[in-house]
Amino acid sequence: MLKFWEEVVSLDYDKSFAPVLSKVHPLEIVGMSTALDCLRELHAVEEEMSSQRILYGVALTLISVVSLVMNTLLLLILFNDAMDRFFRLHLLSAAFSGLVAVAPIFCALIPAIFFDLRLDDPTNIIISFTDTLGYLTLTMTTTAIAFDRFVFFLLPKLHKRLSDNSLIIGCFAAVPWVAAASMIIHMTFNGCHKRTDPYALTFTYSCRQVLLHNLR
Repeated sequence: MLKFWEEVVSLDYDKSFAPVLSKVHPLEIVGMSTALDCLRELHAVEEEMSSQRILYGVALTLISVVSLVMNTLLLLILFNDAMDRFFRLHLLSAAFSGLVAVAPIFCALIPAIFFDLRLDDPTNIIISFTDTLGYLTLTMTTTAIAFDRFVFFLLPKLHKRLSDNSLIIGCFAAVPWVAAASMIIHMTFNGCHKRTDPYALTFTYSCRQVLLHNLR
């Protein structure tokens, strides 16, 4: 650790960046050529495949497979069932959100656990952002479902008028996705990137400023 801080002191930074760098955790920018280097510094890494790592990987795989199967079955049911269209779109949104959320687990996290896969930027960021997208859309969709049921039971006449308007139905169901995409775009332009951490075996926002530093 002492060697690391000696390297920090020896680096010659442009003084115009001093106010910005002073507000960021040193490990997130200073002396790190890549995000993987930064993430490795944050964790004590065990290179060997431990029993705890295997159990964690097996449990995560089983849960993800169950989620994938259940959401796929829900989609099949929704496409073949004649339920209320307003409510069906909300359930479709929830099912798609679940599928989006498990995509980075299968593509990045599980391979990192079992095969020590280490993705570089920007591939890591592109795959991992779907974890945030799935979480945000699912959260907002459940909120929309709660609002829909509130209107259905307390304001049935209003609910019926809304249900007869296809444009309103489509726009209301699209709100969670538009809002989630807008939030992620805003986060990305502000340098807040989610990555798959192959050392902590999770998704993280740590070292989020490394990419911006490398682009300067």
